[in-house]
Amino acid sequence: MQGGRAVAIIPVFIPHAGCPHQCVFCNQKTISGQQTASSRDVEQQLERYLQWIKQGPSYAAAFYGGSFTGLPADLQTELFRPVDKLLAEGVIGSVRLSTRPDYIDAARLELLQAHGVKTVELGVQSLDDNVLAAAERGHQATDVYKAVSLLKQYGFEIGLQLMVGMPCQSFDSVKATVEQVLRLGPSFARIYPLLVIKGTPLEHIYERGEFEPLTLEDVLSIYEKEQPLGVIAQFGGQTPLNLAAELEKNGVKILGTSPSVIDLAEDRDQFRAMMEKLEIPMPESGMATTVEEALQIAEEIGYPVMVRPSYVLGGRGMEVVYDADSMTEYMKAAVGVTPDRPILIDRFLNEGIFFFLLLYLLDALLQFRNHAVL
Repeated sequence: MQGGRAVAIIPVFIPHAGCPHQCVFCNQKTISGQQTASSRDVEQQLERYLQWIKQGPSYAAAFYGGSFTGLPADLQTELFRPVDKLLAEGVIGSVRLSTRPDYIDAARLELLQAHGVKTVELGVQSLDDNVLAAAERGHQATDVYKAVSLLKQYGFEIGLQLMVGMPCQSFDSVKATVEQVLRLGPSFARIYPLLVIKGTPLEHIYERGEFEPLTLEDVLSIYEKEQPLGVIAQFGGQTPLNLAAELEKNGVKILGTSPSVIDLAEDRDQFRAMMEKLEIPMPESGMATTVEEALQIAEEIGYPVMVRPSYVLGGRGMEVVYDADSMTEYMKAAVGVTPDRPILIDRFLNEGIFFFLLLYLLDALLQFRNHAVL
């Protein structure tokens, strides 16, 4: 939402260039998929989406993946150049970006305003200084308060990004942060579960047994303490989707899409049957439990192919495979592959079509089952 109206996002991922810090959970260059930051990189990313969308003021270009305002001012101006053109032509209506709270000042905000930025999201994560220090965030809660105040003065829509399950973070700490965020009054907030990502300092902390991610028991203890009307399991990637069924078994009321419908979307056989019933076409695909099966299916479909574990909607473990050697390597590294949980292999649809098709299919499926929350 922006100014009370829905906005469609055209994502532009930039690398970690704007941030000198190494948070314990961050491997941003891998996450963003981008290694450089230039106007040409921005143009190429925008071009992938513009050929598939309608144009107009309801679309916003969004810079993600780095601390944008931490980049040198001349590089920021360079990256804005392609979106400046789209704004002038009426292709998009606004620009938004994410950055750090300690990289907000008057000069930076004036530059953003000059390039049509309406929304600024701050990577807050927590308002507990002990938690921020343990995560090696490099900023303190006071930086957030100052940034929010200045953003409001300049009239920006403000989004605050929070994280749960961080090192040294208790439930009381999370609750205090949420209460303080409500007092700050942002336009919106996002809450993400912390994930242990390969290649991060947190991975090594986890391997030493010094950190444990959020578990079902953690969620149940919070549920028992707070006694909410129910739990929404559609946000936060694969983690809440995996927990939904067990939460329901433990008496938790799941709001929105039920675990049975989540299973319908995750189970390839059920999903395909529903698509056939609705007469919605799907990419060629197959399921494999061995290297030999995977190679045969990929050869029949034709490379490149999209491979992923079964029972995954949030993107975890998903990879584009371009040849037989890469397929063999993926299958050998796959964990927990059984006849009940095979690897899924789909024809890879170039230029981002797969992303939009998947969202369309899931939305159609859930609407068909009379569930409105995706």
